[in-house]
Amino acid sequence: MIGFIIYELVDVTVSLTKLLGGGVYSAYRWYYGIPTQQDNISNQLKYLQDEIKSLEEKIDRYEKSKGNEENEGNPISA
Repeated sequence: MIGFIIYELVDVTVSLTKLLGGGVYSAYRWYYGIPTQQDNISNQLKYLQDEIKSLEEKIDRYEKSKGNEENEGNPISA
């Protein structure tokens, strides 16, 4: 019986220590603005989406400029 009580006491102590340690760690990261791995992934994804959008706009401008150059030399295409 005493063994069971000691076992449960140790189990509760370990659980509370993990819970409080995780809370303190999270509060520390939040207070000092340290990004989590999920934040890093989100920032990289946003950066890549912006780069894709920028490249698509450059392609559209290039295609429009090529289309205008081809039509300027051809008097029938107007």
